[in-house]
Amino acid sequence: MRNPLVRTMATLCTGVCFCMSARGQAIPEGGKPILQDPLLTYAKERSGKKGSTRVVEADGPGFTKALEVESKVRGNNWEYIVVWRLAAPLKKGDVILLHYWARTVYTADESGQSVIKTAIEVPNLWRLPAKEKTFLAPLTKGVLTSAGKEWKQYFVRAQAPGDLPAKGISVALRCGEERQRVQFGGIGITNYGTTRKLDDLPITHYSYAGRELNAPWRKEAKARIRQHRTREIQIVVQDKAGKPVGNARVELELTRHAFQFGAAFRTADVLEEYNPNYQQQRQQILENFSSASFVNALKWHPWVGDWGGPFKRENTLAALRWVQEQKLPFRGHCLVWPRKSSVSKAVRTMLEAEKPDPAAIQLAILEHIRSIGPATSFWMDEWDVLNESIPCHDVQDLCGDEVMVEWFREARRVLPGVKLALNEYSILSSLTDGRKVPQHEERIRFLLDHEAPVDVLGMQSHMGGSPPSPLRVLRLLDRFARFGLPIRATEFDVKATDPALVHDFTRDFYTVMFSHPSVIGVQMWGIGQMYDKEGKLKPVGKAHRELVLGEWHTKEQGKTDPQGTFARQGFLGTYRLKVTINGVSTEKTVQLPNGEGAHTLTIAL
Repeated sequence: MRNPLVRTMATLCTGVCFCMSARGQAIPEGGKPILQDPLLTYAKERSGKKGSTRVVEADGPGFTKALEVESKVRGNNWEYIVVWRLAAPLKKGDVILLHYWARTVYTADESGQSVIKTAIEVPNLWRLPAKEKTFLAPLTKGVLTSAGKEWKQYFVRAQAPGDLPAKGISVALRCGEERQRVQFGGIGITNYGTTRKLDDLPITHYSYAGRELNAPWRKEAKARIRQHRTREIQIVVQDKAGKPVGNARVELELTRHAFQFGAAFRTADVLEEYNPNYQQQRQQILENFSSASFVNALKWHPWVGDWGGPFKRENTLAALRWVQEQKLPFRGHCLVWPRKSSVSKAVRTMLEAEKPDPAAIQLAILEHIRSIGPATSFWMDEWDVLNESIPCHDVQDLCGDEVMVEWFREARRVLPGVKLALNEYSILSSLTDGRKVPQHEERIRFLLDHEAPVDVLGMQSHMGGSPPSPLRVLRLLDRFARFGLPIRATEFDVKATDPALVHDFTRDFYTVMFSHPSVIGVQMWGIGQMYDKEGKLKPVGKAHRELVLGEWHTKEQGKTDPQGTFARQGFLGTYRLKVTINGVSTEKTVQLPNGEGAHTLTIAL
């Protein structure tokens, strides 16, 4: 069964205890080896339908034998796993170091690098309560093994949060994301007890291709941004007689991007009744974003009162009216999430009945669309009609895939002026195509072939500890742009623990998305991505503001020429224009829309 924790945690690999590597970073002395020797564990070759392991000769840095692991599948990382256990228990506070070398013999991935997520694991960790997962977090650390043809050294440091038996802890190489053959040498875990501090041990931070500031893709992206996101604006100032006014002072500043740099937030955070700092939250939204959405309030459960507490329909509508007052474009999330746990309690009961009635279930879903659609249509630009339909298919299994087409058609009927989106995860965040990417392509084709009115492709962007390279994201955008539909990055967050990585990836992801002509927006998943509880900027927020309010912000001033013209290149969007003649100023709100050639605005004073 899939372990969902692997998606959200930084993953981990292995290496043997030696005091100094022949080439590479020294391994601190003073510890004891506690990992069962994988060369003995897998001394006898093992081969199956999905993969194989064997011990091979190797000319490695300090070792002559290596464990060669081959994945024969391209799918989920858990489809082929190589596991071995610790040889000794851990005591509370023990500081351990996982160390190893890896190189790729073969990979079907176009990057030329391995894609192996490795983890220190506790059996059935995904079943444990959140409190226990949090307790074990200092131990379950790791890194993505993304080695090329040459040997590369990896370190992962961790600490035992309590006394733990050896049989309850294992190291796993999760290889099933790609067809690949990778060698591991010098594999071991060293336990230093409490003789060393965790921060004193070496660590390998994950990175990604194209992170370098001089990476070639940046120049190309910058050119696309200028082509697709900017335009010349010409302000022509005339007097009442229509004659040009030279030497008039012009001030022009972008106040809201046309591109939707959006945020999903909790409704309670912007309501005075639930948040004493609601004004600060509102101001943060208005200062940083050009579109909005709610994290949970428009899901089926809260809409019908299943959750209780602040999740009341009147609160949702009050928050939506505030968004309307700010004239922020808004997208709803989500009409149908077709799994048992994400429909209303009443419909779940119908799904779990001894003899479920498919017609009654489908009618209940259509009635929900008919209820929530018109009730929120006073301020709605886009709706996620269908959410995560590939992994979540309890309804389709009972009612058939054709019901998905009906959901879109009913949404179009009750929401004629609203764009309808298909929302899916693990597309833009994927390191390889696996099964999910082609499955999503098939789902889109199915809906379009059956004339479902899909207007937007929403691609969830929950990034784990090992986010993809900018070039992979760009290739995926090109691939899905072939459907001829606009693309939106929804639910963007980064779960990596390295602050520098979080900042840099946010910068690069934003840059790729802003540069691609098919993309209409990036939606951040929660204001908590930007600010901590004290209101200080976090790495995501820092990168966001550096770009959206810095590099991609237009603020110009100057004077008109003798022909009364003031011309500048600006980013598309809404502007505040101020023209001053002889000490008398006039202010206007103007638009710089997309289009060919310069956009001319005549200001008659």
